[in-house]
Amino acid sequence: MIGVVRSATIITVLFAGIVIIGPTAKSETKERAATKHKVKDARKRLALCNDGSPAAYYFRPGAESHRRKWILYLDSNGECIPEYICGNGVPSRTSNGLPDRIKTGGLTSTSSYLNPDFASFNHVIVHYCSMDEYAGNSARKFQYRDSHFRGHQIIDGVIEDLMNPSVIGANTLRDATELLFAGSAAGGFGVQNNLDRVAAKLPWAHVKGVIDGSWVPDIPPFDSSGNRTALHSQLLAAGVPLIPDESCATANSGSPERCLETRVAFPFITTPVFIVADLRDSIYLDRLGIDGDIIGSQETNYILRYGDALQRALRGVPAVFGPAAGTHTMLYDDRFQSVKINGRSLGEILGNWYFNRDGPTQMIADPLTGARISRSPQ
Repeated sequence: MIGVVRSATIITVLFAGIVIIGPTAKSETKERAATKHKVKDARKRLALCNDGSPAAYYFRPGAESHRRKWILYLDSNGECIPEYICGNGVPSRTSNGLPDRIKTGGLTSTSSYLNPDFASFNHVIVHYCSMDEYAGNSARKFQYRDSHFRGHQIIDGVIEDLMNPSVIGANTLRDATELLFAGSAAGGFGVQNNLDRVAAKLPWAHVKGVIDGSWVPDIPPFDSSGNRTALHSQLLAAGVPLIPDESCATANSGSPERCLETRVAFPFITTPVFIVADLRDSIYLDRLGIDGDIIGSQETNYILRYGDALQRALRGVPAVFGPAAGTHTMLYDDRFQSVKINGRSLGEILGNWYFNRDGPTQMIADPLTGARISRSPQ
């Protein structure tokens, strides 16, 4: 489901002191698979993938003791630039050919060792195929074919399915007391764009969100080769309308498209939300013009400027995990536990925040050393 992230070469070259601990023997605990579902009456509901196939998601019921606790995770496995992947040959824009069952990791792992806080929740993993950061509700014709950008309807269709006992069984979202709505990269943007809307759909449940790998600081590109243009900007330029967080768009009525940026939308999101962002995110640095194979003093200084700008922005976020490890996303695999700041993992800090435990809920690394910053939030 989730694509492999390019290795952070720039981090390996520059900062040998940062260590990401690999899986141990215990991490190979047998995982229970999640089962594929296609959204019921998807065409009628317009819950369609980019190629018009019905949207799909994976569901795995939790333990009876946690039957009323849910995780809804928005997958991210590619981007849609209209000239390219809205055409042929990119499987992430379709639900065709997906396996019937998958094993998952990180926040949706069923291993009590890897995921002690959330392993026994009901887990739902939404396959990313709308290619619109879960913000679209329209269709456009590209390359002589219709392309659907139906992220909003996909989320609505999945939630309606999860309330229907004829689809997933007797334990449904109507009985939920808790929902953690999470996503990485494009899925992180999806949480940002839909969190308050999803919370409003479930007034009987306590809803919280996690946005992973979508916060980019306001910094110019490294040089002319850098491309700050995000996917949502490209889609808007191609005439594809997108729907950001409603309250942010209202406050920014002159330029609501700004609200598709996490740093702009965050202050307007009223549902409790946890932010995950790496101060040396190799993917965003690459897009800003940093070639991981060519590192000199100017590149090093730029990487530190990027990290410093992000660290300063995150200091005002009360619930955040901000390492300097060169990762892009951390929620869905072993990085959930293996990336650490001063010996503390994302899994631990997220659990502190979610369950209101004693312990830190804000861990931000120093951009240079990777250790936790000593300054208090401002």
